[in-house]
Amino acid sequence: MTRFVLSESESGVDAGVALGVLPARAAAYLLASGWSADMEGGGVTVGAALERCAESRWQYLLVKELYRWQVRGGVRDDLFEDSPAETNSERAAVLSAVRTDSAALAELFGPQWADMVSLAVAGDFSEDRMVDSLEAVDAGWWAGFAWPAAIDAASSVAVESGRRNQFLAAFNVACRLGHGVSRIAAADASRGLVVRDLIGVHGFDLSHYDRLTGPWRRHIGAVHRDDRQPAPTRASEWGT
Repeated sequence: MTRFVLSESESGVDAGVALGVLPARAAAYLLASGWSADMEGGGVTVGAALERCAESRWQYLLVKELYRWQVRGGVRDDLFEDSPAETNSERAAVLSAVRTDSAALAELFGPQWADMVSLAVAGDFSEDRMVDSLEAVDAGWWAGFAWPAAIDAASSVAVESGRRNQFLAAFNVACRLGHGVSRIAAADASRGLVVRDLIGVHGFDLSHYDRLTGPWRRHIGAVHRDDRQPAPTRASEWGT
């Protein structure tokens, strides 16, 4: 798994457009094309400008989420394209001002922000890498009550600890990573990762974390730099 580390002075990576470059590049594209809420009449939406100017999907997803929370206050995806500015130049200026440094990413994802970015990098693939996994074949990973119980525990500790926004932001990115069963695994891994440092708090325990992150860790790679390799899970244990 690629380990992604950002510093305050360097917000780029060795592959593709640096995160710090993407907002300004997309803003220039938006200004040249004209803004549109629905891409009718020749204009482009904010999301489309970001997607067309990004060199990888993970970069697009991260900057889109940074924009969503910094500019739009975390609005739903169906409201995302509403612009808070009145003119194209103002909209472009707002987009180009989106912060992408480590402080902004820590604000977006919480203490495990670097590992969350690594998850996004690792999840940027074009096929389902878990299609032949035991979890996928038997669908046992989300059977029974243990899976929703783990999600509820992670969600509850996030809310109780003031991390609801970070929990939602991580899920918004991860649920668009990978494909098929791998996408479900990425979404679950993000839920566990955001609250990993809160294991043992408000009823969220290691079994919940392993339930959420285990499929990704077994088949794709590490979720957190300090994770142990999870033991293979038998189908008979999935619902317990």
